[in-house]
Amino acid sequence: MKNNSSNYIPNFFIVGAPKAGTTSLYNYLSNHPQIYMSPLKETNYFSGDFIKRQNLYYKVEIIPNEHEYLSLFKGVSTEKIIGEASPSYLFYPNIAERIKNFNASAKILIILRNPVQRAYSHYLMDKRLGYVKKSFEGISCKNTDNELENLYFQQYVELGKYASQVKRYIEVFNKKQVLVLLFENIVNNRQKTMNVICEFLNIDSSLLSEEVKVHNAFIKSKNKIIELIYQNGIARLIIKRLLPNRGLDLVQQTFFSNNVKPELQPKVRTILEQYYKEDIIHLEQLIKKDLSAWYSKS
Repeated sequence: MKNNSSNYIPNFFIVGAPKAGTTSLYNYLSNHPQIYMSPLKETNYFSGDFIKRQNLYYKVEIIPNEHEYLSLFKGVSTEKIIGEASPSYLFYPNIAERIKNFNASAKILIILRNPVQRAYSHYLMDKRLGYVKKSFEGISCKNTDNELENLYFQQYVELGKYASQVKRYIEVFNKKQVLVLLFENIVNNRQKTMNVICEFLNIDSSLLSEEVKVHNAFIKSKNKIIELIYQNGIARLIIKRLLPNRGLDLVQQTFFSNNVKPELQPKVRTILEQYYKEDIIHLEQLIKKDLSAWYSKS
């Protein structure tokens, strides 16, 4: 562990996957009195150089140095679990090694979601934010040499090839330090899943809050003008900085609706299911979980 003189060393990392419930879980765990989560959810401290090198089509906050990183945890008092949640940590190579070099006793939580659903959900979110105009079908086929479209393919499709990503963490850390959960289990059996997390972290599950709010669920603007404003990154930033969380909730309730998510075209679904099937089977063997529902038609 680095900087042993400090009391503010993170010992818990939610490393992904994106659009698999990491934000909801981060917010939920933040309310537990034995857990301190970084006030900045995604620090991207260990993956910042990869993100900068790729020049991703969206901008994320990156904590540039250890001093600023550790300063995020100065609010720790009696909490025994000190954590953060950066989904970028799962996909990029060498991040597991960097985290272990930082804190060899850290505990790692990985949340996985049906990769086809995850890909489409990620695309719909970015489309709503104005980051992408191209059709999901066009991106999924990856029939291009365009750098931007290759980044789209990476973010929506490649991120769902989990086996090698998970394997890195299992190989770098002791198996007892890595917990792999399924998004579907969190949605369908929240209490049981939260008990598993509390046991993994060695904290009291009876102190969990009853209220759970789903974050980053699919929403759609109620008219075209609101959609155009929302797709402007500067406008979103200004609104976010001016309004407290309660105000942001009110804006969402007023100008957005929780519409039924658009259906993924069967042709595209078939392409992606074929693309992921072999990887899912490898993942099943790796984490000893039945994932047949992700690729079986029966």
